[in-house]
Amino acid sequence: IQPPVYQPGAGFAGTLRCESRKNRYQNCPVATSNRVELTRLIAGSCARGRTWGMTSHAIWVSHGCRAVFGYGYANG
Repeated sequence: IQPPVYQPGAGFAGTLRCESRKNRYQNCPVATSNRVELTRLIAGSCARGRTWGMTSHAIWVSHGCRAVFGYGYANG
């Protein structure tokens, strides 16, 4: 029996597209449950803690980072 394969983005409560337009800071309100993962880069350079991050109530992006993020827990 093989162990289950980890799939990035699996088990999230949802996904959210958050975009920094014209290099501006953007706050995207969502209940993150303190779990966020970048699941798809749309444009720019996205580095956690530098051009994107999260709080328990939002995902933020800046400096042209545009991406789709998985957040929360599917069973939470």
